Amino acid sequence: MRASVVIPTLNGGAVFRDVVERVRGQKITGGEFEILCIDSGSTDGTAEAAAAAGARVVRIAKSEFNHGLTRNRGVAESRGEFVAMLVQDAMPVDDRWLETLLSPFEDPRVAGAYSRQVPRPDCSPFIKARLGAWAATQPARVVQEIRGAGEYEALPPLERLRRIAFDDVASAMRRSVWAEHPYAARNFGEDVEWGKRVLLAGWKIVFEPRSAVVHSHNRPARYEFKRMYCDHQSLNVLVGLRLVGSFRDALRLGIGGVPHYWRIVKRDSLPPIDKLRYFAKAIPFAFAETFGQWLGASSPEWLARDDRWTKWDRRLKRGV
Repeated sequence: MRASVVIPTLNGGAVFRDVVERVRGQKITGGEFEILCIDSGSTDGTAEAAAAAGARVVRIAKSEFNHGLTRNRGVAESRGEFVAMLVQDAMPVDDRWLETLLSPFEDPRVAGAYSRQVPRPDCSPFIKARLGAWAATQPARVVQEIRGAGEYEALPPLERLRRIAFDDVASAMRRSVWAEHPYAARNFGEDVEWGKRVLLAGWKIVFEPRSAVVHSHNRPARYEFKRMYCDHQSLNVLVGLRLVGSFRDALRLGIGGVPHYWRIVKRDSLPPIDKLRYFAKAIPFAFAETFGQWLGASSPEWLARDDRWTKWDRRLKRGV
């Protein structure tokens, strides 16, 4: 078995049915591939749709789900020399997504590779702008490696993040490397943490933009606040990132972010009625972003010194 495609699922709906059919239609050379879904309690027929598409389905309780450990379960249950990770709503753009994603592994020093993400046609201008700055949306191929811990520690936080970027929205790993470096038990940022460990162990990671998936989400400001909290808590621990240093900074940057997002909306080719809607949404979005970043980056310190923050931490992570 040359490759396995592992997809964690939970009530994926019609989008997942289209995704699994597109995955089933992938064309690869030099061996076969399988599809394996780890389903954590779907009630909408997702598991049955996966099985009908030829996927092997492993069912777990919803309470067992963990972003890192559930993916480890998927790799352990699969049989491929290379294991691709895909989320249930990431649509491969063509039938060569998997083959192209596997091409970097011709270099025996490559541990992992990840695909380019293309925003959906209905992606909000705010999320489109954010995705435009992320490593997994760029047009150029990148080979990431670290020449020792000293080099890594000398880098500023944003450069550290750029160096260790890895995104399992659509990615692949070499099974033999995973056997030595499985995912950590994490509910957020398991992919970037894995990237950091394998790079510091002397392996390479490749961003392969010719392999692409369509993927983005439009979510309310409340969710974006929680997402930013989780994201920046993880990034503070992993790379020492702190973009917003204080409550005052969060307020100032939130105020400044509103006209910034208004300009983004103005430049977008949206119908006038949609522009008006996004002009209004820019206000809560800007403040959700900056306050989420501030609280997330500050939370590791607060959690270490005050047990009372643990309750709020659990609440902010719920549903993300």
